[in-house]
Amino acid sequence: MRISSSPSFIFRPRFTIPFTSRSRFSSAAITAAIPTEYDPSPFLSAAHPVLPSEVHRILQSTSHIEPPLETLAPRLSRHVITSVLLARPLHPESVRASFLFYAWASRRRCLRSLESHDAMVSIVVRGGSLAFDSAWRVLEETRARGVRVSAPAFNVLVSARARSGSVEETIGWFSRMAEFGIRPTAFTYNTVLRLLIDKRAVPIAVSVFERMIESSDCRPQISTFNILIDGFCKAERFDLAVSMFDEMSKWGLKPGTVTYNTVLRGLCLANQIDSARSLVQTMISNGCDPDNYTWSTLLSGYCRSDRIDEALELLRLLRLQRFELGPFNYSCVIDRLFKKGWFDEALMLYKAVLEIDNVVPDCVLYNVVIKWFSKAGRMVEAFGFFNEMVGRGLVPDVFSYNALIEGLCQVGSLENAYKIFRELPNRRIVPDLTTYTILIHGFCTVGLIGRALELFEELQKRGYTPSVVTYGTLVEGLCKTGRLEDAHFLYRKIEMKGNSPPLSVDKHVKLLCDLGEFIKAYELLRDLDKGRGVAPNILLYNILIAGLCWERKSSEALKLFDQLQIRGLSPDAVTYGTLIDGLQDVGRFEDALGVFEQMVRNGCAPNLKLYIIITKTLCRMHRVLQAIALWLDYISQRSSLSDWEDEAIASLRRDYEMGSIKDVVVGLLDLDRERGNVDCLPYIIWLIGFCHVGRNEEALMIFDVLTMRGIDVTPAGCVWLVKNLCREGKLDSAMRVMLFALKKCFVLVESVGNLLINRLCKRNRRQEALYLVQKMSISGYDMDKYLSKSNKDHLCCDGA
Repeated sequence: MRISSSPSFIFRPRFTIPFTSRSRFSSAAITAAIPTEYDPSPFLSAAHPVLPSEVHRILQSTSHIEPPLETLAPRLSRHVITSVLLARPLHPESVRASFLFYAWASRRRCLRSLESHDAMVSIVVRGGSLAFDSAWRVLEETRARGVRVSAPAFNVLVSARARSGSVEETIGWFSRMAEFGIRPTAFTYNTVLRLLIDKRAVPIAVSVFERMIESSDCRPQISTFNILIDGFCKAERFDLAVSMFDEMSKWGLKPGTVTYNTVLRGLCLANQIDSARSLVQTMISNGCDPDNYTWSTLLSGYCRSDRIDEALELLRLLRLQRFELGPFNYSCVIDRLFKKGWFDEALMLYKAVLEIDNVVPDCVLYNVVIKWFSKAGRMVEAFGFFNEMVGRGLVPDVFSYNALIEGLCQVGSLENAYKIFRELPNRRIVPDLTTYTILIHGFCTVGLIGRALELFEELQKRGYTPSVVTYGTLVEGLCKTGRLEDAHFLYRKIEMKGNSPPLSVDKHVKLLCDLGEFIKAYELLRDLDKGRGVAPNILLYNILIAGLCWERKSSEALKLFDQLQIRGLSPDAVTYGTLIDGLQDVGRFEDALGVFEQMVRNGCAPNLKLYIIITKTLCRMHRVLQAIALWLDYISQRSSLSDWEDEAIASLRRDYEMGSIKDVVVGLLDLDRERGNVDCLPYIIWLIGFCHVGRNEEALMIFDVLTMRGIDVTPAGCVWLVKNLCREGKLDSAMRVMLFALKKCFVLVESVGNLLINRLCKRNRRQEALYLVQKMSISGYDMDKYLSKSNKDHLCCDGA
């Protein structure tokens, strides 16, 4: 489908079609609409039209109804056929006579009508299997007499099966048409396709459509494409919907407003707003005028995609063109403005709707305004709009009251909310499940769990089935008030009734972990699949593993990690990351590394955070070179690497294998700078790691490379370098690092500065020591408190 991408809408000049009280169409239009095969002469020339009672006498008096019907045929009309069928009783013999009568009439084009078809379908459906059998026997007897069975007669059985909702039986009857030498009509195909689309049987629908277009004597109609496009959109197969739209032009069919609107709705549901916008332009340029549904759909699409500026612009243009807009068109835009927190803008538009556009607001528009003021806790304004709605003669519905009750609960006015709730029956409003859930949540929030439970019992007595949200709210309230056994009992009660709301279980397990009840949480998780066929999902395991790691119970976390794999679940990135982090926190570096290696083997891609964690782990294990190799693996797996980057990484691997660490570090920094994303953290980790293993030369090399490129080394890196360089006697390098730290205003621990000053003094480099003291003092260090007593003595001996 070729869609224009012009940046602005094209509005065609509006025109008005005058309507009169007598007719919307001219006589010429009516004449043009009559099919060429339709012959109106029997009805126009019949001086004595047949009465339905005459046909009833024939159907009741004899089993051979066709001869007497033939004598009446010139004076029969479509209306009579339908009237007779609608008045027929439902006993088996009557059904047989009715179908025989319909089959006879359907062989004459002038007596066919959609009304009589629907009447006969209704008879067969209401008559059940006996009616199907009677109709089938009529078809077989007709064929046995050598009389042609008409497609409309067979269509009744196909339509009746389709109305019963059975895909298998409908396809079966559809396939049997070939046994009678009947070729399906477009009406037949449309009936079958509509059922398949309703049942989301998309592959079968495509197959039936392909059979239709392969047929030489049956062309798809616009209605056929509308059915398919609408169904594909509902099934979220927007690719097929657009393909059907393109297919129409191949058959010389010009899409109408209904077709465009169907595709437009699908594109908006798929969040393909740019394509939807361009489709409207294509619609206009092809001479098809958008209607109210078109603009409503596009406005809703803009709002749903949070493209509020474009929605407002479209609304402005529609108002300028004086396009007839209703409350719904404004409701979706005003709702989105409120959702973004733009209350002033929403109110301005609301006032413009009433005062400038003279649109009469409906309950939906008022409910939007009341809902958002209630959510914001602005109850005075919410009640103001509520009273305004009542003053206009509109009757508030349960949604109006639910908004007010929720707002009162949020501001802590529970008693007023409860009072409104109890007054609803007096206002002829039946509280729904949402009303109860709002109040239950309100009472649970303030710890009034007893009143929440009373409401919970009441809603069940009223015949409501508690939703996942209702159960989750109550379970959470029980857990927060420490009634863990009651919460567990409630969940068990839910399961006994055949429900298994995973949301409630997740909250329950999480809350048990938050309360430190890890054993109970583990038991709940363990019991889920005992005799119930309900297996815990990976989310539940992740919650509990995180709780165990938080409590530093790494052994239990590892057991749970092994258990979930035994039960056939695959750990995800969250599972691996949580466990590795937890193991590292308790110093179990080898176990953490083992879990990481398993993660890589299982094809679960670690993220940057996890690579940093493992890099730290390897450095703490004195395996710095392995940490650098791991980082090379990470950057080689980044997406959208160019050819030169691939070659550069391969070259760095060769440098690494030859032990040229400096070249590796320099090359990695160059790669990062080319991508515009330099992260100094891995380099600092390597620096500290080299310090850990006493490889101070490599650590100092990393420091020099980073500082030369203007990348700051962290205070921790400076501390490690100064300490190690002092112990090696490399005081010049230590002094250089210390002065860098002072220039960056780092505040280093006392032991570092004192160690360097002490070593300088012992090497008779007191002037440099004094210079360092002066620099530290200028940088804000309190040297009276900072310097150790021995260093003070050293400096004083020199006359300081």
